[in-house]
Amino acid sequence: MDWQKKFLQYYRFKYYFHAQHSMTSRIEDRHPHTFCVELYLESKQQEKTVLFSQIQTYVREYLCAYEGKTLNELEAFADKIPTLEAMGEHLYETMKLQMKEWHWNLIQLDICENPLRVYSISDQILLCSAQLNYSSRQLERILEKKRRYL
Repeated sequence: MDWQKKFLQYYRFKYYFHAQHSMTSRIEDRHPHTFCVELYLESKQQEKTVLFSQIQTYVREYLCAYEGKTLNELEAFADKIPTLEAMGEHLYETMKLQMKEWHWNLIQLDICENPLRVYSISDQILLCSAQLNYSSRQLERILEKKRRYL
């Protein structure tokens, strides 16, 4: 069997931006973070040579809109608190659409505000754990969520 058909193949891109937010929407409660966003992308293109510059330029420009901002004041979070989860879901949905136009599949997006707190969002299964127990729990959660929306 061809090794390319046997394994899940993806690229991982990592970006950082600095922003602040408040969990109460009060200005005096805002605090800064250096957010890290990781994208797991699968190419749907048939070519052997992959050009990454289009993706890198888009993501850098897209995240630039958040750089140095108070996230609570941005239109994307006008009706919700910019929690890590709300941010991850917004970034995932927006970037997924753009990547699809360029024949890329956004498999997963991870966002963290510190190394101990990472939020992952995906509508597919990326088995990032060597622990079978954890992977099977993730699979069950994804399948249950899909069943609710069908």
